[in-house]
Amino acid sequence: MRAEPHGLPAGSIAETIGSLHNSLSSHLAILARSGLVRGARDGRSIIYRADVEGIRSLVAFLVTDCCGGHPELCHLQDALRSGTSGCPQPAKDRNRKK
Repeated sequence: MRAEPHGLPAGSIAETIGSLHNSLSSHLAILARSGLVRGARDGRSIIYRADVEGIRSLVAFLVTDCCGGHPELCHLQDALRSGTSGCPQPAKDRNRKK
């Protein structure tokens, strides 16, 4: 989601999360079949982007299923305000030249 709207090549995603390329390819294929990411060929690379509508539908389903349509029961607003979404903050690039 942070790379929207341009997306990232599979290799960059693997490097960022510390995954092996072949493992990541399998995971990305599953996410694509699930409607959560889209891949588009750019030369020899495949650029992956979040499918925002697919993710929105998944979140809506989870809130409805988990919270019975009452997100306040799951304390989602508290998580949004505090920034504790469970997502790790991106690491700072230590190899970056100044």
